[in-house]
Amino acid sequence: MLNVIEKYYILWYYFNMEYKLIRSLRKTLAIKITPNGEIIVLSPKKCSLQFINNFLIEKQNWIKKTREMQLQKSNRLEAYQCLEKIFLFGKECKIIDNISHYQIDGYYIKHTKSNNKEKVIKQFYTKLANEYICQRTYELSSKLQLPYKDIKIISARKKWGSCNNLKQLR
Repeated sequence: MLNVIEKYYILWYYFNMEYKLIRSLRKTLAIKITPNGEIIVLSPKKCSLQFINNFLIEKQNWIKKTREMQLQKSNRLEAYQCLEKIFLFGKECKIIDNISHYQIDGYYIKHTKSNNKEKVIKQFYTKLANEYICQRTYELSSKLQLPYKDIKIISARKKWGSCNNLKQLR
């Protein structure tokens, strides 16, 4: 069965807001904010518009805060996707694009025109992280007398790191 999509506009005390209403066979009312700041309300088919608007007014502080966070995230993502500058060891560095390589703060990264710039920079970060983290972990392990078996750099989204019972660091 198709979801019914409607667009509504609600006037609040401090700001105007447009939201998209999607009615479906769900049991609960939910608010979803997309990365570009669009507000989507998911509601049961029989839920009244007045109830939905009251719900939105009740949640307006959360919506405002979450929407601002999403817009900030997307702005940062756009800046990263341009790849004119990156952060390297806590310092902002400019990427200089030469014919056969990128230059970043004394590092030279070879590439070809067909290579994806984002992929090349990601590989550079991974290689640099492997070198730095392995060396630093060895130093700390020796100093604290905490042995480990091996280290692997993974691209986890939420965890900063973990260690299992086999003494493998991720």
